[in-house]
Amino acid sequence: MYKSDYLKNTNSNALSSDDIKKLVKYANSKNINIIPDLDSPSHAGAILAALSVSHPDVYASVVMGNDTSTMDYSKTESVTLMSELYSEVAKLFNGQSYQAMVIGGDEVPGNNDLYSSSLVPFFNKMADIISSNKYAPILWNDSILKTDVPKLNKNLSIYYWSQAGHASGQELIDRNTYRARVSDFTSNGINVINANDYANTYQLKNIGNAGDESYFYNYLKDTSKPSLFNEVVDGETQWWTPEITGHQGMVIS
Repeated sequence: MYKSDYLKNTNSNALSSDDIKKLVKYANSKNINIIPDLDSPSHAGAILAALSVSHPDVYASVVMGNDTSTMDYSKTESVTLMSELYSEVAKLFNGQSYQAMVIGGDEVPGNNDLYSSSLVPFFNKMADIISSNKYAPILWNDSILKTDVPKLNKNLSIYYWSQAGHASGQELIDRNTYRARVSDFTSNGINVINANDYANTYQLKNIGNAGDESYFYNYLKDTSKPSLFNEVVDGETQWWTPEITGHQGMVIS
C-alpha cells in the first residue's frame, strides 16, 4: 500500500513517497528490482474506496454498477484515472536497472463480447501509459480470450497463473474453449512468465509452520519446473500441464 497524492488515502500502514524512495534505493544496493502491482480494472476496491472520499464525482463515473471493487473498463474516465495513478507510481519507483509494472487484469467480471469490445482496448491503453513512463507492462492472463490475443499490445508480458481461475462445471469447460493458453500468447510473440497459481504462491501466515515450509520447499525442489503451467485439460484443471515455450522465467510470491 502507498499513500497516493491523488487519492489522498490516509491509511497509517501505507508507505509514504519517502518510504518508497528509500526502499527503492536500498533494493538497488542489493541488486533487487521492485515491481509495483496496481490492479485494474478488478481488485480495485481500495482505490475506489479512497476515490469515493477524495473524488466522489470521479468515483461515480468509474465504478462498475454495484460492484465496488471493479472499475467500468468501458469508460474513458477509468483510463484517465489509471493514467494518473500509474504515472504517480512510476515516479516513485524510478531509478531501477529494470523497471516493470503489473497492471492487473485478473478475474475481471464480464462476458466474452465485453472482453473483446472493451477490456482488451483498456489493457492496450494501460500498456501504452506504462510504456510511456519507461516501464514494462505486465498483465495477468485469465481474462484474455484466445481470439483476442493477436489484438494485445506487443509491449505486454503475461503473468500466467491459471486458465481456469476458480471455475467449475460448464464454466470450466467454457474457459477451456475460450480462454487463452500459454501457447496462444507465445505464438503471437508475447512473453510469458510462469506464475502458476498452485506452484508459486506461499502465504506469509504459514511462515514458521514446519510442515508447510517443508512441503513448499520440497515442491519447488522436486516438482516445480518453469515449463509446468496451470491449464485445463480434458475438462479438468491441471496444475502441472507441460508447455514447451520460450517463456521468460518464473514468479514466486
